[in-house]
Amino acid sequence: MASPASGQAGGKLAFASISFAQKHVDASGGPVPVTLNWRVTDSNPNASYVGGEIDIRLAGDSPGTYVGQTYQIQYDINGDTSATASGTAQDSSYSYSFAVPQYANKAQAQWVVTKATALDNQGGKLTLSGAALGAFSATLKAKELVDTTPPTYDNTLALEPANSGSHPYVYDNGVAGSMGYSLMAQDQQSGFWKGAIRLTGPGGQTLHAGFAYTSSEDQGESCGSVSGGDDFDTSCAVAVTIPAGTAAGTWVVSAITLVNNAGVSKTYGNLDADPIVVTGDASLSASGFTASPNPVNDWLNVINPVQVTMSVTGAQQGVSAIYVDSVGGEPCQQFGTTPTVNSDGTLSVPIDVYQGDPTCQVAGIAIVDGAGNVALYGPEYNAPDPGLTITRVPDTTAPTATSASLTPSSLPASETYDNSFTLDLQIVAPVAPVNQLSIFVYDSSGNQVFQQGGGVSDTLTGQLQDFFNLFEFLSPGTYTVGFTLTDEGGLSTSYGTPGGQPMPGGPLQFTVTP
Repeated sequence: MASPASGQAGGKLAFASISFAQKHVDASGGPVPVTLNWRVTDSNPNASYVGGEIDIRLAGDSPGTYVGQTYQIQYDINGDTSATASGTAQDSSYSYSFAVPQYANKAQAQWVVTKATALDNQGGKLTLSGAALGAFSATLKAKELVDTTPPTYDNTLALEPANSGSHPYVYDNGVAGSMGYSLMAQDQQSGFWKGAIRLTGPGGQTLHAGFAYTSSEDQGESCGSVSGGDDFDTSCAVAVTIPAGTAAGTWVVSAITLVNNAGVSKTYGNLDADPIVVTGDASLSASGFTASPNPVNDWLNVINPVQVTMSVTGAQQGVSAIYVDSVGGEPCQQFGTTPTVNSDGTLSVPIDVYQGDPTCQVAGIAIVDGAGNVALYGPEYNAPDPGLTITRVPDTTAPTATSASLTPSSLPASETYDNSFTLDLQIVAPVAPVNQLSIFVYDSSGNQVFQQGGGVSDTLTGQLQDFFNLFEFLSPGTYTVGFTLTDEGGLSTSYGTPGGQPMPGGPLQFTVTP
C-alpha cells in the first residue's frame, strides 16, 4: 500500500490506495462487474466532507495512450453517489462496481485508472494522473472480444442552425458564426465514442468540428449538446464554428468520421446534407427596413397582416425569397417568402401579427437573390440589426356605454331566486374590445346585495348583452343595477356604482313586488 504522502507530498489530502479487486477477468461472454477500491485521507481536522472523481479508460496500443470514452466515477463521504462510502472525512474508503465491457480493442485489453481527484470543504484539492498514479495497482487486464466493425449512422444528417431560425445561412463580416448538424450514431459492440465533421467550401477550403459521447454520474449522458441515449445508439449534435474571415459562398458537408470505443473508425462521404451559405453582405445588401402598419391594431382580429419593406441592391437575377423571423418565433410568423415589387422599387413580404401580442421584434432577415447570394440582418445571425419592432396600438381610451336597459323591470318576491335578468348595453370601445363585465345590485339604502363578474365575448363598438340570476330571494322594494366595463387593455368605466358615472338614460332599476 502506498503511503498517504505519496498521494500529495506535504498536502492534507492524499490517496492511500487505489486498486481493482481482481487483476484479470474474462468478459468475452458479456460485461463482468469488477470492484474498484480506493482510500482517501485528509489530515485537516476541520474537514467534514470529502469527495471527488475516479476516471477509468481503455489503454491504447502505445504506453500512455487511451481509446474510447472516459468512465467517470463520482464519490463522496456521504454516499450520495453509486460509489459506496465508509469512514470519516479524515480517513474514508470507497468501492465501485465497474462493468468491464464485452468488446475492446484487443483480446487481452487493459483498463487503467487515469485520473483521481479529491476535495474537501476546507478548500483542499488534489489531482493525480500519469506517473503520480504509478504507485497504485490501478490497472485491470481483461479478456474481451475484439471489435473490428466501425460505427455507423442512420444516413440522415440534419441541419440544425445555431441561431433561433431555421435557415442555412451564416453571417461572417469580422465576427465568427456557427452552424449545427445532428445525426444518430450507432455501434452495437464497443459503442460509439467520437466523431468529426468536415465542411468544404470555395476553393477547396475546409472546416472541421469534433463531437463525442460522454457519460458521468453527475452530468448524465450526452453527445454534443443532446442529452440522453447510450453509446450503442445515440443522437449527436455537432456545432461547427465558422471563423471570422471564412470565404463567402456555399459550403457542403464533405465527410463524417465516426470512431467507436475500440478505436475503429470510418469516414463517410457522398453525404446527403443541406449546404450552408456564408456571407458578409458584400455583393447583396438591403437598407431602409420598415413595417406597415406599425403600430398594428391586434386587439380583436386573430391574424393581422403587416408588410415588411426594404430596398435591396446588388441582386442578381432578381430576389427569389426574403425570410423574416421574430424573437421567439411566435408573436409574428411568415407564410409567404416571395417578395412583391412596389412602385418605388422597394420589396415587401407579408408577416402575420397575432391577436394580443404587445410587440413583435424582428430577429432576422435573410434575402436570397436568383443567383443564390444571401444578405443577412438581425441578431439571429449576429448581423446588423434592421431595427424593426412592431408594436400594438396603445389602449388609451376606456370603453363607455351610451345606453342601458334591463328586463324584466318588475317581478314578485317569490320569483327573485331563479328569475334571469337580461342587461342590454350599447357600448363604444374605440381601441381594445370589452372582454369583462361586472354587474352589481343595490337596495334602496345603497347596500350591495348582489355581484356578478366574468368574461364576455370580445366586443368593440356595438351591442353587448349579458344575463344574471340573483339566486336569492329579495324583499319587496326598488333595486338599482350598476355595472363596470373592462377592455382587453385593462381600462375600465363604471356606471351606477358608488363613484361611477351616471347611468346613461337614468338609473337602471327593477321593482320587487309582494
